[in-house]
Amino acid sequence: MTPLLWPTHGFTRVSSPYGERIIDGRKQFHGGIDIACPNGTPVVAPFSGKILRIWDDRRWGGGLSMSLRRSDGLYIGLAHLSGIASPERRLVGWAVGQLINKGDAIAYSGGIPGAPGAGSSKGPHLHLTMRGPLKDRLDALGRDIEWHDRDGRVVIPEVRRG
Repeated sequence: MTPLLWPTHGFTRVSSPYGERIIDGRKQFHGGIDIACPNGTPVVAPFSGKILRIWDDRRWGGGLSMSLRRSDGLYIGLAHLSGIASPERRLVGWAVGQLINKGDAIAYSGGIPGAPGAGSSKGPHLHLTMRGPLKDRLDALGRDIEWHDRDGRVVIPEVRRG
């Protein structure tokens, strides 16, 4: 798989990995990873592709969310956003159907409880989900996934809950 660009420059701590977890005393499946970062951290496109959807995810508690798809079918979903970024030299934010380039600033992280776009978040972070071309769930930290920073160096996320 082509290396992906880590979406939050300088913030690599994963506060909740993919898989089973306990929330409020109940076992739940977490279908993505949570990247701990301050509210308002710029989120960049991990690959070149298209914006599929921008919505308020009330059903699953994701708040302001965005989904992206690459030409080979790889899908990335982003949730708990505090806002949508604006393409260079434009006054309005990105829109559904627009093409994005790897590294474009596309959104801002959120997740502050009670803030617009936070959904059911309990603290500031970026939630990231991945699916393959057959809509199969992928662990964003899986051995077949390689992340790089904006300087081309390999990113090794630090998994530390909480």
